[in-house]
Amino acid sequence: MHGSRRHDDTRYAVVALIAGGLLWGLTWMPIKHFGGHGLTGFTLTLATYGVVGVLTLPLFLAQRARWQQQWPALLLVAVFGGLANLCFVVALMDGPVMRVMLLFYLAPIWGVIGGRLFFGERLTAPRLLAVGMAVIGAILVLGGPETLLGAALTWLDFVAIAAGLLYAGQNIAARAADQIPLLSKSLSVFIGCGIVGAIGI
Repeated sequence: MHGSRRHDDTRYAVVALIAGGLLWGLTWMPIKHFGGHGLTGFTLTLATYGVVGVLTLPLFLAQRARWQQQWPALLLVAVFGGLANLCFVVALMDGPVMRVMLLFYLAPIWGVIGGRLFFGERLTAPRLLAVGMAVIGAILVLGGPETLLGAALTWLDFVAIAAGLLYAGQNIAARAADQIPLLSKSLSVFIGCGIVGAIGI
């Protein structure tokens, strides 16, 4: 019985990862569309993620008894999540989609490093393989070693890299907030986006 439940949980997790990756991979279309109509990254972040944060704020506050003990970790989730989404939106608005996406998806590197530094996780073969594939993919898409070493990275490249780094930071903070409900952690990201967008505007 327990084995069957674990199998179902694993299957749901895989489906969630695939669905999440698909959604992330398609977000560039509306972002490019609105960017072409003059919206800034701050405005779009506030008008999308931030609005969700405002609408769900009562639900978030209703769970405060369950996150008060670990509020500093939750604050980090909100800040890292808000900044990660902002950087992602800005990079996609003004940068080439494939390049931005790949630089953002260097996040596994930062996740492995963070897992090692903060949780003492072992550098297993699958994790090292994921890091290696991320690095090789980035090098190939950026034009190969010769092009990469011969051309300076643009500011949008650094924004895309920052998005992945901040996203990994959000995940590390979320893991540290192990007593906080998933809903609170998810909603805190939207609230963080709203705050970051409003401050930027």
